[in-house]
Amino acid sequence: MYLELLRQAVKKDGSLHHATLIHGHKDAVLEPLFAFIEKDLHFSVQGNPDFQLLEFDSFSISDGRSLQGRATQKALKNRKIFITTFNVMTLEAQNALLKLFEEPTEDTHFFLVTPNIDKLLRTLRSRMLVLEGEHITEADMARRATSFLSALTPKRLADIKDIIEAKDKALATSFLNALEEYLHGALHKKRSTAVVEGLQNIAHAKMYINDRGSSVKLLLEHLALTLPRV
Repeated sequence: MYLELLRQAVKKDGSLHHATLIHGHKDAVLEPLFAFIEKDLHFSVQGNPDFQLLEFDSFSISDGRSLQGRATQKALKNRKIFITTFNVMTLEAQNALLKLFEEPTEDTHFFLVTPNIDKLLRTLRSRMLVLEGEHITEADMARRATSFLSALTPKRLADIKDIIEAKDKALATSFLNALEEYLHGALHKKRSTAVVEGLQNIAHAKMYINDRGSSVKLLLEHLALTLPRV
Protein backbone atom coordinates (compact mmCIF):
# COMPACT_ATOMS: atom_id res chain seq x y z
CA MET A 1 0.00 0.00 0.00
CA TYR A 2 2.58 2.61 1.08
CA LEU A 3 5.00 1.76 -1.71
CA GLU A 4 2.37 2.57 -4.34
CA LEU A 5 1.48 5.79 -2.51
CA LEU A 6 5.12 6.83 -2.28
CA ARG A 7 5.52 6.62 -6.03
CA GLN A 8 3.13 9.59 -6.17
CA ALA A 9 5.93 11.70 -4.68
CA VAL A 10 7.76 11.45 -8.00
CA LYS A 11 6.59 14.09 -10.47
CA LYS A 12 5.89 13.41 -14.15
CA ASP A 13 9.28 14.81 -15.13
CA GLY A 14 10.99 12.32 -12.77
CA SER A 15 11.86 14.88 -10.12
CA LEU A 16 11.00 14.30 -6.46
CA HIS A 17 8.67 16.48 -4.41
CA HIS A 18 10.75 18.45 -1.90
CA ALA A 19 8.63 17.46 1.15
CA THR A 20 6.27 14.53 1.60
CA LEU A 21 4.02 13.98 4.62
CA ILE A 22 2.99 10.35 5.17
CA HIS A 23 0.01 9.57 7.39
CA GLY A 24 0.80 6.35 9.22
CA HIS A 25 2.76 4.71 12.02
CA LYS A 26 6.51 4.46 11.43
CA ASP A 27 6.47 0.68 12.01
CA ALA A 28 4.25 0.31 8.95
CA VAL A 29 5.82 3.06 6.82
CA LEU A 30 9.59 2.83 7.21
CA GLU A 31 10.16 -0.51 5.47
CA PRO A 32 8.33 0.44 2.24
CA LEU A 33 9.82 3.94 2.43
CA PHE A 34 13.36 2.53 2.56
CA ALA A 35 12.50 0.23 -0.35
CA PHE A 36 11.15 3.19 -2.35
CA ILE A 37 14.27 5.25 -1.72
CA GLU A 38 16.63 2.38 -2.53
CA LYS A 39 14.86 0.89 -5.56
CA ASP A 40 12.86 3.74 -7.09
CA LEU A 41 15.22 6.62 -6.32
CA HIS A 42 18.43 4.55 -6.58
CA PHE A 43 19.65 6.17 -3.37
CA SER A 44 21.45 4.13 -0.71
CA VAL A 45 20.29 4.49 2.90
CA GLN A 46 23.16 2.39 4.27
CA GLY A 47 26.24 4.31 5.39
CA ASN A 48 25.28 7.32 3.30
CA PRO A 49 26.14 10.70 4.88
CA ASP A 50 23.53 12.33 2.62
CA PHE A 51 20.78 10.26 4.27
CA GLN A 52 19.44 10.77 7.79
CA LEU A 53 16.70 9.02 9.75
CA LEU A 54 15.48 11.07 12.72
CA GLU A 55 12.94 9.48 15.09
CA PHE A 56 11.07 11.39 17.80
CA ASP A 57 8.11 10.92 20.08
CA SER A 58 7.67 14.69 20.42
CA PHE A 59 9.34 16.91 17.80
CA SER A 60 10.38 20.15 19.54
CA ILE A 61 11.53 23.61 18.48
CA SER A 62 15.16 22.60 19.06
CA ASP A 63 14.64 19.56 16.81
CA GLY A 64 13.18 21.84 14.14
CA ARG A 65 16.16 24.20 14.30
CA SER A 66 18.55 21.26 14.17
CA LEU A 67 16.82 19.94 11.06
CA GLN A 68 17.03 23.39 9.46
CA GLY A 69 20.77 23.49 10.14
CA ARG A 70 21.36 20.02 8.68
CA ALA A 71 19.31 20.87 5.61
CA THR A 72 21.52 23.84 4.75
CA GLN A 73 24.64 21.66 4.57
CA LYS A 74 25.66 20.82 1.03
CA ALA A 75 25.11 17.27 -0.21
CA LEU A 76 28.29 15.26 -0.79
CA LYS A 77 26.80 13.74 -3.94
CA ASN A 78 23.69 14.69 -5.95
CA ARG A 79 20.96 14.92 -3.29
CA LYS A 80 20.13 14.71 0.42
CA ILE A 81 17.20 12.86 1.96
CA PHE A 82 15.81 13.25 5.48
CA ILE A 83 13.22 10.96 7.08
CA THR A 84 11.67 12.35 10.26
CA THR A 85 9.16 10.33 12.30
CA PHE A 86 7.18 11.70 15.24
CA ASN A 87 3.94 11.26 17.14
CA VAL A 88 3.46 14.94 17.98
CA MET A 89 5.10 18.18 16.88
CA THR A 90 4.97 21.34 18.95
CA LEU A 91 3.44 24.48 17.47
CA GLU A 92 6.78 26.26 17.71
CA ALA A 93 8.48 23.46 15.79
CA GLN A 94 5.83 23.59 13.07
CA ASN A 95 6.36 27.31 12.65
CA ALA A 96 10.11 26.71 12.43
CA LEU A 97 9.56 24.31 9.52
CA LEU A 98 7.22 26.58 7.58
CA LYS A 99 10.00 28.63 5.99
CA LEU A 100 12.16 25.53 5.42
CA PHE A 101 9.44 23.97 3.28
CA GLU A 102 8.35 27.27 1.74
CA GLU A 103 11.86 27.93 0.43
CA PRO A 104 13.26 24.41 0.00
CA THR A 105 16.98 23.84 -0.37
CA GLU A 106 17.88 22.57 -3.83
CA ASP A 107 18.26 18.76 -4.08
CA THR A 108 17.15 18.27 -0.48
CA HIS A 109 14.08 16.13 0.19
CA PHE A 110 12.09 15.48 3.35
CA PHE A 111 9.79 12.63 4.31
CA LEU A 112 7.75 13.26 7.46
CA VAL A 113 5.94 10.28 9.00
CA THR A 114 3.27 10.65 11.68
CA PRO A 115 0.03 8.92 12.71
CA ASN A 116 -1.41 12.31 13.74
CA ILE A 117 -1.45 14.63 10.74
CA ASP A 118 -4.64 16.26 12.00
CA LYS A 119 -2.50 17.87 14.72
CA LEU A 120 -0.40 19.73 12.15
CA LEU A 121 -1.08 23.26 10.96
CA ARG A 122 -2.89 23.48 7.64
CA THR A 123 -0.30 25.96 6.45
CA LEU A 124 2.45 23.42 7.12
CA ARG A 125 0.54 20.58 5.46
CA SER A 126 -0.09 22.79 2.41
CA ARG A 127 3.67 22.99 1.81
CA MET A 128 3.98 19.21 1.50
CA LEU A 129 2.67 16.39 -0.63
CA VAL A 130 0.32 14.52 1.72
CA LEU A 131 0.01 10.74 1.34
CA GLU A 132 -2.90 9.14 3.16
CA GLY A 133 -2.74 5.45 4.04
CA GLU A 134 -5.79 3.29 4.55
CA HIS A 135 -7.47 4.25 7.81
CA ILE A 136 -10.16 2.33 9.60
CA THR A 137 -12.92 4.23 11.40
CA GLU A 138 -13.88 3.57 15.02
CA ALA A 139 -17.14 2.01 13.83
CA ASP A 140 -15.23 -0.34 11.51
CA MET A 141 -12.89 -1.31 14.34
CA ALA A 142 -15.81 -1.89 16.70
CA ARG A 143 -17.34 -4.29 14.16
CA ARG A 144 -14.03 -6.11 13.87
CA ALA A 145 -13.78 -6.46 17.64
CA THR A 146 -17.34 -7.82 17.85
CA SER A 147 -16.64 -10.39 15.14
CA PHE A 148 -13.31 -11.34 16.70
CA LEU A 149 -14.70 -11.91 20.20
CA SER A 150 -17.54 -14.11 18.93
CA ALA A 151 -15.27 -16.31 16.80
CA LEU A 152 -13.24 -19.45 17.40
CA THR A 153 -9.43 -19.27 17.41
CA PRO A 154 -8.79 -20.10 13.71
CA LYS A 155 -11.11 -17.32 12.53
CA ARG A 156 -9.66 -14.92 15.09
CA LEU A 157 -6.17 -15.53 13.73
CA ALA A 158 -7.41 -14.98 10.18
CA ASP A 159 -9.18 -11.77 11.22
CA ILE A 160 -6.00 -10.19 12.61
CA LYS A 161 -3.67 -11.31 9.84
CA ASP A 162 -3.72 -7.93 8.08
CA ILE A 163 -2.84 -6.04 11.28
CA ILE A 164 0.01 -8.44 12.03
CA GLU A 165 1.43 -8.25 8.51
CA ALA A 166 1.24 -4.44 8.50
CA LYS A 167 3.21 -4.32 11.79
CA ASP A 168 1.20 -1.16 12.43
CA LYS A 169 1.21 -0.50 16.16
CA ALA A 170 -1.22 2.40 15.86
CA LEU A 171 -3.71 0.14 14.07
CA ALA A 172 -3.12 -2.62 16.63
CA THR A 173 -3.74 -0.15 19.46
CA SER A 174 -7.04 0.92 17.89
CA PHE A 175 -8.04 -2.74 17.74
CA LEU A 176 -7.09 -3.25 21.40
CA ASN A 177 -9.18 -0.21 22.36
CA ALA A 178 -12.18 -1.65 20.50
CA LEU A 179 -11.76 -5.05 22.20
CA GLU A 180 -11.50 -3.36 25.58
CA GLU A 181 -14.61 -1.25 25.01
CA TYR A 182 -16.64 -4.28 23.94
CA LEU A 183 -15.58 -6.34 26.97
CA HIS A 184 -16.36 -3.45 29.32
CA GLY A 185 -19.88 -3.47 27.89
CA ALA A 186 -20.13 -7.23 28.41
CA LEU A 187 -18.94 -6.82 31.99
CA HIS A 188 -21.66 -4.28 32.72
CA LYS A 189 -24.30 -6.71 31.49
CA LYS A 190 -23.00 -9.73 33.38
CA ARG A 191 -19.97 -9.90 35.66
CA SER A 192 -17.70 -12.75 34.61
CA THR A 193 -14.26 -13.84 35.81
CA ALA A 194 -13.28 -14.67 32.22
CA VAL A 195 -14.20 -11.18 31.04
CA VAL A 196 -12.28 -9.56 33.92
CA GLU A 197 -9.21 -11.63 33.06
CA GLY A 198 -9.66 -10.73 29.40
CA LEU A 199 -9.66 -7.03 30.25
CA GLN A 200 -6.48 -7.52 32.26
CA ASN A 201 -4.82 -9.25 29.30
CA ILE A 202 -5.81 -6.39 26.99
CA ALA A 203 -4.45 -3.85 29.50
CA HIS A 204 -1.12 -5.69 29.54
CA ALA A 205 -1.03 -5.76 25.73
CA LYS A 206 -1.70 -2.00 25.60
CA MET A 207 1.08 -1.45 28.11
CA TYR A 208 3.67 -3.24 25.97
CA ILE A 209 2.47 -2.57 22.41
CA ASN A 210 4.57 0.58 21.92
CA ASP A 211 7.77 -0.78 23.45
CA ARG A 212 10.59 -0.78 20.90
CA GLY A 213 11.07 -4.54 21.08
CA SER A 214 7.41 -5.53 21.30
CA SER A 215 5.80 -7.81 18.71
CA VAL A 216 2.34 -7.03 17.36
CA LYS A 217 2.13 -10.64 16.20
CA LEU A 218 2.83 -12.19 19.62
CA LEU A 219 0.56 -9.80 21.53
CA LEU A 220 -2.45 -10.22 19.22
CA GLU A 221 -2.03 -13.97 18.82
CA HIS A 222 -1.94 -14.32 22.61
CA LEU A 223 -5.25 -12.48 22.86
CA ALA A 224 -6.73 -14.62 20.09
CA LEU A 225 -5.95 -17.66 22.21
CA THR A 226 -6.94 -16.34 25.64
CA LEU A 227 -9.83 -13.88 25.34
CA PRO A 228 -13.27 -15.31 26.16
CA ARG A 229 -15.94 -15.74 23.50
CA VAL A 230 -18.75 -13.28 24.16
